[in-house]
Amino acid sequence: FSFGARMKKIIFIFISILVVSFAVNAQWDLRYPDLPSDFINSLVFTSEQNGYFVNEGGGLVQTTDGGTTWSLKDFFQDQNLYEIKFINTQTGFAYVSKNVIYPGDKSLIYTTNAGNTWNESQTALWGALTFLPISENRMIQATNTGIETLSNFYGNWQTTYSIPTFLAGDTLYYQWEESYGNIFQFDLLTNGNILAIGNSWNAKLFNQISDSVSFILRSVNNGESWDTLWCDLPYELKTISFVDDQIGWMAGEQNRIYKTTDGGLNWSLQYVDSLFQNWSMIEQIFALDESNIYGSTLGGFIRSTDGGISWQSSSFPGYNSLKVFFKNSLEGYAYGSDLLKTTDGGVS
Repeated sequence: FSFGARMKKIIFIFISILVVSFAVNAQWDLRYPDLPSDFINSLVFTSEQNGYFVNEGGGLVQTTDGGTTWSLKDFFQDQNLYEIKFINTQTGFAYVSKNVIYPGDKSLIYTTNAGNTWNESQTALWGALTFLPISENRMIQATNTGIETLSNFYGNWQTTYSIPTFLAGDTLYYQWEESYGNIFQFDLLTNGNILAIGNSWNAKLFNQISDSVSFILRSVNNGESWDTLWCDLPYELKTISFVDDQIGWMAGEQNRIYKTTDGGLNWSLQYVDSLFQNWSMIEQIFALDESNIYGSTLGGFIRSTDGGISWQSSSFPGYNSLKVFFKNSLEGYAYGSDLLKTTDGGVS
């Protein structure tokens, strides 16, 4: 053959190899995002078998065998899925908080068939810090300015609670308006009441207040109006969990844990970390029932099996902070930068 003919033959063979190689490699399934490397923001189980989590990579992941295996059910490009909640076994919602920038951006996805398919909603949660779906027609969200309720056909949010503000800065040169603090979490009680826990950390930082930093709001009409249920203590408390309409726990700064037996009117201190008071913080409290309570701290885990009378603490080696979810008194999950499972109530 001539040189040109040889080159054509070589090119033909090379292309043939590429085609065969592509055909073989096409059998591989794209698995993105990689589950351990994308931070898990929120996890929930709706039954012993069905569980879901969302992560910063835009992945919506489901288990149908009680957590033994997990599969990527849907993927939303360039979205940080921040929180997932279900109102029943079939209907659930997940939202994007940090990436909603432009008008028309979708920030809420939903399922009505137990997670088999997920759809984008026209409803926008602009800058939501947390949210609570109450029904298919009603939802509330906490923002930097207060609490808003959505209950109308047009998708317009109505402000139902405004966080107080103050003027900060030098009175002679420049001042600006600052919010007292934030709402951190909602909790829907068994009697239908909704509690919102927040604290005025910003007002404390600017020396506007020195006590009554934390507060709990209550709504008895699905978020239409709010009253102050409790306000006390010079500490920042940021997480709350009730097992019914009377018994619950809240926690936060200095690893302090408080318990109520009258629906949140009065609280008693059950635990405080005397060794690391200056920087320790309970990030999340999770009450499974009246006896079993679990909490995640900065780098550790705390639990009680006797209703908070005594507490045992342990650590998550190699992890700074993980949140927890327990299906029963033995089986639970710790999630964040990875997904860990316990079958002995958190001992290991």
